[in-house]
Amino acid sequence: MKIYLDERKTDELRKKLVDKWEQISLYGDPHREYIIREESHARGDEYHVSDLIMCPMKKICQVSGLPRSVAKRAITMMLSGIVAQKLIQWLYTLKESEYEALIVGVAVGHVDVFESFMYPLEAKFSRKKILKREDLPQYWCRQLVSYISMVDKEKGWIIVINIFTSDIMAWCIEMNEEERSSQRKAITEAVKTLNYAINTKDYLKLFIHPSEYDFCQYRYVCPRRGECKARATRKIVKKDPLNS
Repeated sequence: MKIYLDERKTDELRKKLVDKWEQISLYGDPHREYIIREESHARGDEYHVSDLIMCPMKKICQVSGLPRSVAKRAITMMLSGIVAQKLIQWLYTLKESEYEALIVGVAVGHVDVFESFMYPLEAKFSRKKILKREDLPQYWCRQLVSYISMVDKEKGWIIVINIFTSDIMAWCIEMNEEERSSQRKAITEAVKTLNYAINTKDYLKLFIHPSEYDFCQYRYVCPRRGECKARATRKIVKKDPLNS
């Protein structure tokens, strides 16, 4: 798997934004349709990709009906993410936006942009400078890697917009056929593990994500909150089965 800053894609998106802004400034955007999309696929027992790339205990707490506590910082991050998503979607057609990626009966997700129905793009806002691949948050990579594998294409991009500098950077992830197949199997196994945990209430086999503790909506009620907090404090990092 290759992860690298794609200068060509970065320049292309910067130009798209400038061209789009000039077009709207001069002529408005009378032909843009804003619609409420209906799900094209009847959801069965699939999990959403977000259930698999974030801490699985979040899904456990959700299905258990535990109360959430949303931090102000988490709301700010959520709103920033929505703005980044809409900004990049603004540059493409409606049909390319919110594209549904599937492993039927296993997992479903919605790609921010499926450019020319060839390559997935995921837009992110960041307060930090992303200068090297190691600076990319793991869950961003897990998300795009999942989408690349689900649509079975060889590459995709994480589009990072810096909140303070307003700069745009396009980070490309390339995957070969073997890696994509392996990732689809990993997604299927993650769903089986999560199903088992939900049905048996045996949560100890789940791979938790202490790096998400500070923004977790269930950090005061989660059954594994003590362990998660302790590991978050010690900054323990383990190999992630969905980003190996």
